[in-house]
Amino acid sequence: MLGIISALKDFPKDEIHVTDLLTCLRSVYLSKNVDVSNSPVNLYWLFRGKLTHSLVDKYKSDKRNVVETKFTRVLCEILIVGTPDIILPHLKTIRDYKTCKAVPRFDVPYSNHKEQLQAYKWLVAPQHPDIKHLEIGYLDMRTAKLCAVPKPMTNEQTVKWLEPRAKRLHLALTEDILPEVEEGYPGHWKCNGYCAYAEVCAELWREEKK
Repeated sequence: MLGIISALKDFPKDEIHVTDLLTCLRSVYLSKNVDVSNSPVNLYWLFRGKLTHSLVDKYKSDKRNVVETKFTRVLCEILIVGTPDIILPHLKTIRDYKTCKAVPRFDVPYSNHKEQLQAYKWLVAPQHPDIKHLEIGYLDMRTAKLCAVPKPMTNEQTVKWLEPRAKRLHLALTEDILPEVEEGYPGHWKCNGYCAYAEVCAELWREEKK
């Protein structure tokens, strides 16, 4: 299409990250196949994300905690990988930290973050089957807030949501098939200044509509 899609980058096609399944699948495909220069805005948010590591580090002194550890699990013959920030087995809790423009107003985590924590709960279940509490620590430029995921889904419910997306993305990456735009495009949350591939995606979309 218009010569935009370049030669495939060197990336492991036999594994998919949890975070890949919770965002726009087209943006994941483009990130692995197209080279673009990051804008200062995107680099700023990457820098903000690194700041959370200083908070995570404080948990390493307690040997009961599982900090930034990679987990893997197979879903419909696809290897799913992910690295929760912190698992507190003695508290039956997974906790992640996020930087954001504004902490949630009503103490309810943002929807994509709830999905990520629930996916982590499923991912670590073979090693940590007793996890019951999911928490997200938010930081904006003014304040911080710890929000709990209300009434987390069961692992079976999570799999029902993850499985079709895992199959779609795996097919796209292994067969070199560009995924369709997400429902609501161009109003998907990632289109609002969070995607380095927005211009490439828009050009491809216009070509598809011809």
